Amino acid sequence: MKPPTQRPIVRLTAGQGRRLRTGAPWIFSNEIAMRPEYRRLQPGTVVRIEGDDGTRYGAFMFNPHSLIAARRLDRNPESPLDDRWLRRKLEAAIALRNHMIADPRYCRIVHAEADGLPGLIVDRYGDVVVLQANTAGMDLWQERIASTLSELLPLRAIAARNDSAARRQEGLDECVGLLTGTDTKTEAIEGGVRFPADPLCGQKTGFFYDQRPNRDLVAGLARGARVLGSPGVWRALGATGACFIRGEPDPITRCIRTCQRRPI
Repeated sequence: MKPPTQRPIVRLTAGQGRRLRTGAPWIFSNEIAMRPEYRRLQPGTVVRIEGDDGTRYGAFMFNPHSLIAARRLDRNPESPLDDRWLRRKLEAAIALRNHMIADPRYCRIVHAEADGLPGLIVDRYGDVVVLQANTAGMDLWQERIASTLSELLPLRAIAARNDSAARRQEGLDECVGLLTGTDTKTEAIEGGVRFPADPLCGQKTGFFYDQRPNRDLVAGLARGARVLGSPGVWRALGATGACFIRGEPDPITRCIRTCQRRPI
């Protein structure tokens, strides 16, 4: 990575910058005076963004081929963005989940821009972590991220689940595989229920952690009732019975295994 003072400067089109001044983390391609030298930059390059009046907006990951051309990493354009910087970001994200979630071993520990790491998703399943790099910049940082997570958490495996539609918008290939370890078969625990999870073969990163509030809501509504659900993504706690829509074989198998562990 280049020293901060050697990062390319990318300038906004005249009159742009209002959204950045109000806190927006993104810059769209039509807000940038897209010069030929900008278009030649490798997707994911860290740049310094400046307004046409010289206002400095910070350090950004830049992709000249994406609709969202720049994503903010730090308001300080000369922030080192080194391993210590990355460690602090990941430590803060983990500490927040430790404070907010009853069992932070089973949750989404990094949620992209919300944690200051644009496009990065990290889901934890006990001693297995699954990351998804949905931007060109985070794709370049995968090894750094995996190494830092291994230092911060007791992990036996880290998987990359890079097959989302968002990657196509960044011009990235789809790929799924192990970054560290040999086996990712694990489980997610929520509401006292153990759900089998296979991050390399299941949908998305193996479990729908982002739907936890919706499952909590449905659990309250379904108590004592019969419910109609979708295999692998349900949590009708307290229901007296359930009927499931037929879908792909693997989710159905996992659903049956979950029911056998906790009959309803």
